[in-house]
Amino acid sequence: MPDEYFDTIVASLSFHHFRDHDKGLEEMKRVLKPSGRLIIFESNPITTRGKVLILIENLFHTGAKFYEPFQLSKKLSEEHSLKVISVDSISIGYFLIASKRKDEITP
Repeated sequence: MPDEYFDTIVASLSFHHFRDHDKGLEEMKRVLKPSGRLIIFESNPITTRGKVLILIENLFHTGAKFYEPFQLSKKLSEEHSLKVISVDSISIGYFLIASKRKDEITP
């Protein structure tokens, strides 16, 4: 896809399956419009449901890697220069919403 093509990018219960999280985040950032939003919905590995999901993923050797909300927020902001707008937990996981930082937007 061309640079800055999408208004919204959603990864719903899929980010933990990305083979290369950093490469995936950089690609999402590249195709996200300056005013766009990245929405990641993931299972929280510290909850009971998250622990059960990790057990299942390990049994099937999927290679899944889960992040706690704070870890993913830190990864996006510190390693990928994305602005984390919100992190909201619900019973089955959490939503993280981010955007490009102003200094990352191409003129």
